[in-house]
Amino acid sequence: MPNGIPNGRWYRIVPALIVLNCISYMDRYNIGYAIAGGLVPDLGINANYGGIAAGVFFWGYLVFQFPGGHLAERGYAKIFITVALLIWSLLTIGTAFVRTGPELMAVRFLVGVAEGGVFPAIYTILGNWFPARESGRASALFITNTAIASLIAGPLAGYILTVYDWRALFIVEGLMSLAFAAIWIPLMSERPASARWLSQAERNYLISEIAADQLGAGDLSIARISILNLLRDRNLWILSAAYLCYHIANGGYVIWLPSIMRAVTKQGIGIVGVLTVTPFVLSFIGLYVFGTLSDKSQNRRRYIVITMLAFAVCFSAAAALSDHGWLSFCLLSASGLFLKPTISLFWTLPTVIFGKDTVGGARGVINGIGNLGGFFGPAIIGFASTYFGGFETGAYILAGFLFIGAALMSLLPGIVSGPKGHVVPASQAIPLPKMENA
Repeated sequence: MPNGIPNGRWYRIVPALIVLNCISYMDRYNIGYAIAGGLVPDLGINANYGGIAAGVFFWGYLVFQFPGGHLAERGYAKIFITVALLIWSLLTIGTAFVRTGPELMAVRFLVGVAEGGVFPAIYTILGNWFPARESGRASALFITNTAIASLIAGPLAGYILTVYDWRALFIVEGLMSLAFAAIWIPLMSERPASARWLSQAERNYLISEIAADQLGAGDLSIARISILNLLRDRNLWILSAAYLCYHIANGGYVIWLPSIMRAVTKQGIGIVGVLTVTPFVLSFIGLYVFGTLSDKSQNRRRYIVITMLAFAVCFSAAAALSDHGWLSFCLLSASGLFLKPTISLFWTLPTVIFGKDTVGGARGVINGIGNLGGFFGPAIIGFASTYFGGFETGAYILAGFLFIGAALMSLLPGIVSGPKGHVVPASQAIPLPKMENA
């Protein structure tokens, strides 16, 4: 941003959204650690059933995607998120008390319903606070939430599972979510206009920059379309299909990572909880590198394709070399370098392609359909583990979906590759705000 303009939003809005989605992420994927820690035999189910139960969350997640995005665009993002946070926290605690496979299925589905719509609402808030030329880095910073969540979730889950059991894991993480609700409500401001803490200089900057983005939308994006016509837009379905392919791989990888690492390294669950941190540490590097490169060139498509293909190669290579324990572990970890940049870059595309009146609904549809991959991915790995005696076959299938997703990106309009011939000189690139030492 220009010199002399305060940057308080980077320290208040982004961290709050990061913590919110960290909590959401942990409550969504803690079942992966629970499966590695004994949930499957305790409930009398097999790995295939466990994978389906882990993924049924995403069918519930679909329910409020479009309504959540639609309400968020109309100024209800904060209240929608608050209600959802309270409900999914209580349901997470309730997961600790399931006794059968069907009960696990039911509560996982309801947690998905509660979390549905939160993600497009979060991106609406980001869009209210960060103009287009900052959106790539703001999105990349926000997506670090999944890496941060994993840095916390792995060691925390490993400790709880070593000292207590998988039921305690759900109770502790549900209580953590409830505690954050008390912080979220007074902390978050939905728009610059309602933020009393915001300086006048920063407010004026944001208003002028976002107004300029909206004014230029007629030249830089496809014509606005009504919500009723949104489902006829081919780009909506291309983005949804590509995101579905990504999440099939992502969901299978993240849910089964603790079990896969335990299998290839032959370590106990406490050590595995620490080892699962490695891919997400590397993802910080990937988020910064690919976020900066894509902001400089504005060619989002190029770097989305690169990260999807690299993720596919590393994951499938880890499967091929699963008998070489620590080498396979290194390749599983290397997958993390490319795992998160794809998602941060991907979510800059709807704003470019759709008009502001429909982008909230478009985000909801894309996110809802795409996240169904979170059902199919774990189910594929679970099926492969049950019927083929290992995760390898499932990993190859997931890698194939990444190749399909990368190919689908070529069908999007040229604007996702940035203005033709446009490259931002390094001297004009907007650096990330410097964080003060605590």
